[in-house]
Amino acid sequence: MTMENCAALIVQDQKYCYFRKAVHFWAQQALLPAVVAVGVVGNMLSVVVLTREPMKSSTSTYLTALAVSDLFYLLFVFTISFENYPWIVEADYYIYWKWYPYGLWLTDAASNTSVLLTVSFTVERYIAVCHPLRGRVLCTESRAKRVILMVALFCILCTATTPHEWHIAINAATGKFQKSSTELGRNDIYKKAYNWFCIVTFICVPLLVLAVLNWFLINAVNQSRRNRTRLTCQVSQYSAAVAHPLSCTKLGLYGVARGRRICARVCKT
Repeated sequence: MTMENCAALIVQDQKYCYFRKAVHFWAQQALLPAVVAVGVVGNMLSVVVLTREPMKSSTSTYLTALAVSDLFYLLFVFTISFENYPWIVEADYYIYWKWYPYGLWLTDAASNTSVLLTVSFTVERYIAVCHPLRGRVLCTESRAKRVILMVALFCILCTATTPHEWHIAINAATGKFQKSSTELGRNDIYKKAYNWFCIVTFICVPLLVLAVLNWFLINAVNQSRRNRTRLTCQVSQYSAAVAHPLSCTKLGLYGVARGRRICARVCKT
């Protein structure tokens, strides 16, 4: 390799480093705090509105829990993002690095809780729209609170191994904090099993359930709209018939003839 080639590679590496630092700065240190600030304010306003007395219902209970879960997720993500600042690795920030593995745990738990709460809310809407009689019994505030509690506990327990994947210690050579994977975090069997469990439980199954239930909801809404349109047309026809006596007579004769045809079909069967 010639000196010119070495110089060209060094220049390319420097450009790549500058580009990576610029992207890192804008994504992690500029855009992330702005997104978190907007999300925190929006979710707090949602909680304030949804917890008012006139808004109390099973639906508002699910939406409030979803807003709180998203709020926790944003806050935990913001605390974890401090690792991207160069000064955070100093030995003075002992408390932060002790919190770091648990912050990862709670971030994953909050994210998964939001997913399953969305599924729970969709199931509740499906029951209320497609099975209204059962909805009066099943879609209650007390039941919604129990479901929310079970979902939160399930997500916390499913991600409870996350803090044990990381080891935080001070590097003796540099005197700064350094994170590394534990034996559990390096175990291939554990990583594959955990990753597949999360993919199936918190991605594939929720997407499938949401797609199916929303398809049923869309069909139910469309059917209700068609029924309403048909009833409106029938009411308009009867109103027009009443306004014109001759038309009313024709309508009556049509109804009698139709009734005879129906009776004939029943007798044949």
